[in-house]
Amino acid sequence: MLFGFGSKPIVGLDIGSSSIKLVEAEKKRGGWVVRAFHSVTLPEDTIVDGEIVNHAAVVEAIRALIKESGVRVKQVCTSVAGSSVIIKHIAIPKTGPKELEDQVYWEAEQYIPFDMKEISLDFEVVQEDMGDGKMDILLVAAKKDFIDKRLAAIREIGLQPEVLDVDVLALANVFWENYDMTPDNAVVLVDVGASLTKINIVSDSTTIFTRDVAVGGKNLTQEIQNKLGISFQEAEVLKIDACSTGQIPEEVLPLVSAISENIALEVRRSLDFYAASPTQLPITSIYLCGGGSRIPGFSNMLSEMVGFPVEYLNPFAKVACSGRQFNEEYLAAISSGAAVPIGLALRNEA
Repeated sequence: MLFGFGSKPIVGLDIGSSSIKLVEAEKKRGGWVVRAFHSVTLPEDTIVDGEIVNHAAVVEAIRALIKESGVRVKQVCTSVAGSSVIIKHIAIPKTGPKELEDQVYWEAEQYIPFDMKEISLDFEVVQEDMGDGKMDILLVAAKKDFIDKRLAAIREIGLQPEVLDVDVLALANVFWENYDMTPDNAVVLVDVGASLTKINIVSDSTTIFTRDVAVGGKNLTQEIQNKLGISFQEAEVLKIDACSTGQIPEEVLPLVSAISENIALEVRRSLDFYAASPTQLPITSIYLCGGGSRIPGFSNMLSEMVGFPVEYLNPFAKVACSGRQFNEEYLAAISSGAAVPIGLALRNEA
């Protein structure tokens, strides 16, 4: 189901670690139009490292989203992320279409640290001729039980998963729809979520390097909770207020700085990994999204640490919206968390 396409209209359903978001979009002659965007918060620790651990809470949240949105489309594009997902470029001997799947599967065994019987695997041909009789393949694999838990929650309320994507690929999808690039450079997409920071280095047509890091905005919430001796919910409210207003209580300033530095270091480490790869394009800039990217001072710290311009990804730069809810204030409020669910909804090619 990875990279698969359904034959019917679909909605994007982003099941994140702190919330679930639903997007309905339609492709018109002039481009994409978002018809609906809805979000519901999940209880703490419902999803850990991308894996559902509280099935009932996820089912209830999706049911509430469907009721609130009034969306009638039953077909869904959802996605996965975390340590149970592997994305990797592999070079394989140039192979004909009939033998390609078997050849990719055989080559993949050396790169996947799981039993091949326990994974779902898909791939995309990036370059048919790299020279030296090789072709470039983008390989995606995920544990079956990891996938099954997500699909079971969706099916339980009568929805049909048509496409299973990966968060970082949905992120690339929405970036390409909204921004133009030249083929001789690359950009870094950084999605700072609640518990995962997802990093994707992309060219104008393909993903070059990806990495998921288990650090995000939730780490700051927990640090504030411990420092002030308050509940997780109270700490979350304080963090959200600080991110939206920039007003940070003096006693938590060191915590904000420390978490920002941790995330920035992981991005820099990812760039070091990329720099050590045999094939690379020069990076020109970094685009941020995700609720955690709004931590005060984070974007400036990241720019200083890596030496590249940093800006916030706008998923509505070229994607239009239709409906009264999409006023300027609402778009500003949802923009940082809308990239992945919109990227999923854009998989609707019907």
